[in-house]
Amino acid sequence: MITMNDYKQLSNKILIGVLSILLILFLLLSLNIVLPLKWRFPAWKLSAHLSSVKTDTAEGVQTDYVNGMGALTVALDKNYATVVKTLDQDGNCVLEQYFDNHGKPAVTANGNYALRRRYNAEGKWITSTYLDSELRPIVGRSGYASIHRTYNAAGKVATEMYFAADGQPAPSLNKVYGVRNEYDENDRISVITSLDADSNPMNNRGHYAMIRRTYTSDGKLYMQKFYDKNGNPVRLSSGQYGYVYVNGKTICLDRDGNRIFVLRHFLLNSIFLVLLIGVLLLLLILLSDRLHAWILLFLYLAFIIYMTMINREVGSSVITWSMPPNYYLFFMDKEILANIWLFVPLGAILYKLSHMWEIIALPIALTLLIETAQLFLDIGAFELSDLIANSLGGAMGIVVCYLLEPVVSIIWKKLRAGLR
Repeated sequence: MITMNDYKQLSNKILIGVLSILLILFLLLSLNIVLPLKWRFPAWKLSAHLSSVKTDTAEGVQTDYVNGMGALTVALDKNYATVVKTLDQDGNCVLEQYFDNHGKPAVTANGNYALRRRYNAEGKWITSTYLDSELRPIVGRSGYASIHRTYNAAGKVATEMYFAADGQPAPSLNKVYGVRNEYDENDRISVITSLDADSNPMNNRGHYAMIRRTYTSDGKLYMQKFYDKNGNPVRLSSGQYGYVYVNGKTICLDRDGNRIFVLRHFLLNSIFLVLLIGVLLLLLILLSDRLHAWILLFLYLAFIIYMTMINREVGSSVITWSMPPNYYLFFMDKEILANIWLFVPLGAILYKLSHMWEIIALPIALTLLIETAQLFLDIGAFELSDLIANSLGGAMGIVVCYLLEPVVSIIWKKLRAGLR
């Protein structure tokens, strides 16, 4: 006869199995960002690994992404399977629409379903407008609905100004109404100046107005430094005055152009190190007793406050409900992944101290407090992606502790006994 205890044991085994699968998937998705492109999961759904099939239509051209079996497939890095371009008589694309593998309108990472452009007599686009699924102007996640361009005598973009859906000047998330570009002798952008609604230089949300760029001999961006509208160097909130870019990494600079260490940028540049430190912290937490777990909790809370409140750039002072349109873009965002792993040890510590699943409410509440403080202190935006990332991290920390604490404890006791 099956007893209630048997049901409890069966449900517990099912729970452990489900949580184990979720944990393995979480670890695979976390490692995905540090793997070479050809080994990434699932690399076969990226546009570079799909075949693009172009078909002429009555109004222009249609491009479909298909997999090796010829099936229409959503390219995860683009979030659509089909792009339909309507061309004018000169062959310029005046309307670009995006669809999923079922033929339904698909939203891009910027939040628009389509894009409309107008061109000048030389064939250069002068207006680009984001559209919703009904082809109506829509404000994208960049903060504006359309971009208006002007060009210099060499045919390079001189200015870009931003406008709302009603045609009025609109600020970007960085609180500027446009930018002006200047070029070096090799026609590379050397100065980017933030502009107000009247096209005058202005200091943006980061308190700088100009970015000066230099390049390597092969044309790659090497250095960026920041200045106010009067040409004075600007110190950003983490102490840096600029950046150099070496081997895909961003290195901070002081006022004199010397390299300096900024922990936040270092960790974002070394996401594999973040994962490694996270795993080592989890092992330390699993092996700690109650007293040391309390010590770790206070130290780690101080670290979270430092990373989220003290060591932050000036923010956009907005509430952002947008999310990456698919799980791949979510886990391939270095900052989102770092936010997830920032809260994994916290969740593990809290569960170690309480052994209660309800403890997940604390990481969520802490995230809400941090996001609200960033909003009102103007050091960040209240972002839904951060709330979900931090909550997910706290939940995964609880899962790790729940699944591995008994196993690690047994192994540790056997090792200690063997060493005696």
